[in-house]
Amino acid sequence: MKPCVFILSAACCCVAHAQQVSPASQEAWQAARELTGAVRTGDMSWMVAKMYPPVKRMLADELAMQIKYPDSVERARAVERQSQIRRTMMDDRQTTKAAWEKYRKQELANMAENDKALEAQYRQIGEKLKKQGMTVESFQVSAPFSEYLVVAPSVIGGGVSNRKDDLAREGVDESRVEEGKAQSRIVVLPTTIVYSAPDVDGNRTRMEKKSYLFAIRDERTANESAKARLNKWFFLDASTDVKVLRSFFPDLPLGVRLPSTSVRPLPAR
Repeated sequence: MKPCVFILSAACCCVAHAQQVSPASQEAWQAARELTGAVRTGDMSWMVAKMYPPVKRMLADELAMQIKYPDSVERARAVERQSQIRRTMMDDRQTTKAAWEKYRKQELANMAENDKALEAQYRQIGEKLKKQGMTVESFQVSAPFSEYLVVAPSVIGGGVSNRKDDLAREGVDESRVEEGKAQSRIVVLPTTIVYSAPDVDGNRTRMEKKSYLFAIRDERTANESAKARLNKWFFLDASTDVKVLRSFFPDLPLGVRLPSTSVRPLPAR
């Protein structure tokens, strides 16, 4: 293990078990509490607007492929074809700057369309819940539960890469792409939501759900295209598996501390 990785990993453990809430996690807490209004309206589009961009990119592209290729086998083949085309463009020394820029322009246009589809999906989920009569009574974000400093991902196109030729194509200064140079912060925030919905008999049932959010902020990066999101808080809910997070942040500790989750009925009002 490289010394800088070891130091950063040690920092993860120290921050995660700190007794006091750090100023950074306080900021994450405040940013999450500002979501209360959007959550209570039942508008799910905030989840896309505030979603951590690399994960949003992954989900949007996956959704687009699912819509275009309903068959899983055909979809897997299409994904491989697209990956092969991109690798060819990246590796082919004969690729001209004009050809690359044309390819990249189309790729960005496709990404924008995929983002719109993801936003529409979340908006439709919110509208469906409203039609079913679900209302949110309260949404509370509790004090930070754990906090981690991790090496930030190098986001290339729609994926994550550390290949030197990929980085060069994206205008990244290779000399600055080192563990410890690019840093992100992940804060785990417990949440409690109280909601109600009509049951089969038409009576309203009140429920309390305890869960959590991942608040993520990129603090340092060598990727020029990622600098626009530096020091901004983004969020992922508990449906995001820690394994998915680790695919973007490989040095995230194995024993990520998460609050307990539960769903329980509440007395009728």
